Amino acid sequence: MDCTALWLTKAHHHIPWTPSEACEAVAAWQASGQSLREFATSHGFTWQRLARAKARVLKMEHPTGAEPIFLPVTVAEVPTAPAKLTIGALTIEVASLEVVSPTWLAQLIAACESSR
Repeated sequence: MDCTALWLTKAHHHIPWTPSEACEAVAAWQASGQSLREFATSHGFTWQRLARAKARVLKMEHPTGAEPIFLPVTVAEVPTAPAKLTIGALTIEVASLEVVSPTWLAQLIAACESSR
């Protein structure tokens, strides 16, 4: 009894795959760990055929023009933590980086380094 997958038999005879056969071929390729080209070549068909099947499968999984799906989300406030910056002997601590502008911090560091 021949247990060869139908998609592989069709590939050898240049017969188009059905959408489910294309899915099976793509799944077999992904499970193999081989590159697309290596898999197709090792199974005796062109890599272009498998690339087209991959594109068809992606289109089936993510159809264009489908209604967008909106999921409810909850935005949680992230607690702020104090920040400590040490450069050599200089240590600067601020209650939160959200209340300190990067420009101000850079000016403070430059002023402290120039006063040394």
